[in-house]
Amino acid sequence: LLVVLVLLAGAGVLGMMNPWSNDWVFLSVRAVSQRGAPMPLPTASRVYESPDIGALPGRYVQTVEEITLAPGGSTETGSAGAAILVGVAGRADVQPVGGSSVQVGARTATLLQSGTSARITNTGTGPARLLRFAVVAAPGS
Repeated sequence: LLVVLVLLAGAGVLGMMNPWSNDWVFLSVRAVSQRGAPMPLPTASRVYESPDIGALPGRYVQTVEEITLAPGGSTETGSAGAAILVGVAGRADVQPVGGSSVQVGARTATLLQSGTSARITNTGTGPARLLRFAVVAAPGS
């Protein structure tokens, strides 16, 4: 058991020795006045800044969910609050109800405004992976 713990601890240290070798995703809710602000790491690049999502409630909850779709697969997604879909791998078509279709691939994103639902369909030949970042009012707000 001790050997396993030492190996796990060693693997964790090796992973942290070069933080620039990993892909990091920073998601944040910021005021419109902070658009274009410096990134938290000097080698970071900005993938997406959403249009204005309007006023947020006094208290809110942020959630991140990974969506993985097999080739040709699809799913429905929606949120009581605003949601950003960020492509990690593959390619997917995002079709909001009553809106225009948007292609999301690696390092691209789209915004679903509050209360909007959408069908996401994998249009590539391999798996499609997206992150869904949502901001909703906290219970009791």
